[in-house]
Amino acid sequence: MKKILSIVFIVGSIITLNAQGIVFEKGTFAEAKAKAKAEGKLIFMDAFTVWCGPCKQLAKNIFPTPEVGDYFNKNFINVKMDMEKGEGIELAKTYAINAYPTLLFLNADGELAHRICGLMPKENLLEEAKNAVTGVNTFSLAQKTKGKIIGNSTEALKYFQMMDNACARYDKDLDLFFSNFSPLQMNEEATVKIFADYVTSSNSKGFEYAVTNQGEVINKWGAEKYNQFIKGAILNDINRLGSNKSQANAISEKINKYADINDRAYLSALLKVMLAESSKNTEEYATAVIAYVNQFAMQDANQLNNYAWSFYEKVEQRQYLLEAEKWAELACSMQKADWHALDTYAAVLYKLKKKEQAAIEAEKAISLGKRLGDDMSETEALLKKINQLP
Repeated sequence: MKKILSIVFIVGSIITLNAQGIVFEKGTFAEAKAKAKAEGKLIFMDAFTVWCGPCKQLAKNIFPTPEVGDYFNKNFINVKMDMEKGEGIELAKTYAINAYPTLLFLNADGELAHRICGLMPKENLLEEAKNAVTGVNTFSLAQKTKGKIIGNSTEALKYFQMMDNACARYDKDLDLFFSNFSPLQMNEEATVKIFADYVTSSNSKGFEYAVTNQGEVINKWGAEKYNQFIKGAILNDINRLGSNKSQANAISEKINKYADINDRAYLSALLKVMLAESSKNTEEYATAVIAYVNQFAMQDANQLNNYAWSFYEKVEQRQYLLEAEKWAELACSMQKADWHALDTYAAVLYKLKKKEQAAIEAEKAISLGKRLGDDMSETEALLKKINQLP
């Protein structure tokens, strides 16, 4: 089974949403604006989706706390909007929301005052709410003073941190910064952090500056850090690739031109996997994955497990499934206390019609999972299918 990592919060008592927590209005956005204008308050909008795990954690563990409720009920008209239903669909477009949860602080005319995103402790949420009320260190202020990033790495770093904390797009601003970049800025500590945290694509002006001024950059960072930067930017582009073959060709050229010789084979093999994954040619996909895994992922239990599961789901040819069987078995030997690996192994064996061995591994997975208190219904359903094999 492909593992899904999640953060589990243990709550000592059941918290209910009452007057102690944030009180959310039930009406429309227009009604919330009218009430905000009448009461001289800002609007706080929880922009969420029903499938968003962190949204649920905020709603369950943060919004109902007395400290948060006291401040938000006093200073804001609070609304919750599902961004995939009703008027939330248009609001998501209006405020360019692309990640959840996004938390908006708006004036009574609906103009953005501040914006943040993600799950956070109540202390952080209260700090951001107070910034929205006072107008200090806000998203809107950063937007108005964006011109300060030109030629100033310290101001630029603050700006990009603000954009990142708001899950807002800043790629054009990043290119603006590097289009006006001075070699003297390479001496600033903030510059190093901007390169490390925000230049995440080989298509950016920051990447272009680094490769055009390779000697200067290596002199400041050292060759190892420079090569890691190049590898990381290209790797991000590979992971975002999809099925665009022209983009794949461009990435391949950058690998051969800019990547360290020790990284080229790895990046090229992974590029082939990502491109093949989006195609419907399972043979092409299987061949690319086998080449990549056997050369670069045999010591990585998570990758072995995930690619074996992928073959179980996508691949029918027996010779390729036999490769997946080897990966799954190896992943089990490396992760003896992980029932996900056992589940994957059982699934691949089932597809290979190895009934007895598949049943043994499925039973092991179920036993281990139940001891850990996990829901094993999917593996139990798999075991039922295994037992129906002739």
